[in-house]
Amino acid sequence: MTDDSQSGGPANPFASLTGNGPSQPAASRLPGAAPAQPPPTPPKPSLLKGPAPLKWRIMPVMPKLVRFELHGLGDPFYRLLNRPLHTEFPQAEALYKAFQERPQDTAALAEQLDQAWSGYEIQGAILLYRWNPNLRFVLNGRIPGGNSANGDDKPESYDDDNRQPAHVLRALDMALVLNVLARSRVNVLLHNAPLAFEPQYLRQVVFTDDPRLVRLAQSTGWLEETVLL
Repeated sequence: MTDDSQSGGPANPFASLTGNGPSQPAASRLPGAAPAQPPPTPPKPSLLKGPAPLKWRIMPVMPKLVRFELHGLGDPFYRLLNRPLHTEFPQAEALYKAFQERPQDTAALAEQLDQAWSGYEIQGAILLYRWNPNLRFVLNGRIPGGNSANGDDKPESYDDDNRQPAHVLRALDMALVLNVLARSRVNVLLHNAPLAFEPQYLRQVVFTDDPRLVRLAQSTGWLEETVLL
């Protein structure tokens, strides 16, 4: 038996489909076949829609959390150094600016904070987490609502989650709050970190479930904040 493609006989119309013959244009591979169409172009992702929303929650390891924020605690120079009261310090930016414009008072404040810090006897590192408004939903096992303009979205609940809500304490002791904020770097509080009074540190709002800071807050002054809605 001889091969037509080798003997000069009629060409096998299926040769190009089986890989046994010379390649031919797509329209001539089968008699009467329609011209081949290019594959459809996949749709490109829209840049206007942005990334897909993520649903998340935080499961505290300990039953109590403590939150640290300087705003609302008043004038630290008045409270810790007995300096004249400045009523403009409820404005956060005015307070941050005072740390840079009053070097002598800042140095005296740092000395007191160092003494208080050594008395806390903290060793090692403590993890801190950024506080945000949606945390009150998440700590109760609920997913924050969407970003609709009309605000009708309500938080979703987990059907199988019947946890008790976490107890969130806000630390009120000025020395403790300043020590935590001024010594934390990114999300870590190190026992040997120096004080830093720049605004990017003082304007932080952080929380932790580390029992060492929870105990210190409970010993120096705290206020329980509700996270129920």
